[in-house]
Amino acid sequence: MLRRAALMAGKLLTRAGSYCLRYGLAAPNQIAAKTDAAPAANAGPSYEDRVASEIQRFNTELNVHDLPEIFHYWSNRFLRPKMEQVLGANAPDE
Repeated sequence: MLRRAALMAGKLLTRAGSYCLRYGLAAPNQIAAKTDAAPAANAGPSYEDRVASEIQRFNTELNVHDLPEIFHYWSNRFLRPKMEQVLGANAPDE
């Protein structure tokens, strides 16, 4: 019985490890080792690079608060009727 449980646990860890490798995640047996190790040289863009990229993106957009049209359809189709039922109002400021 214990042997079977150990085999099943081994298979699960193997599958979890292959899943992690496929999606670029740390495998279960590498998590502790990864926290102790120094960061890899090819770990991707640094924090400063990501911040600069976000700042550049938001500098080029005219209005970052614009919502896609599907939001307005969805909110009027699904949220508004519930809000009218519960609160008796059409909009939040009523």
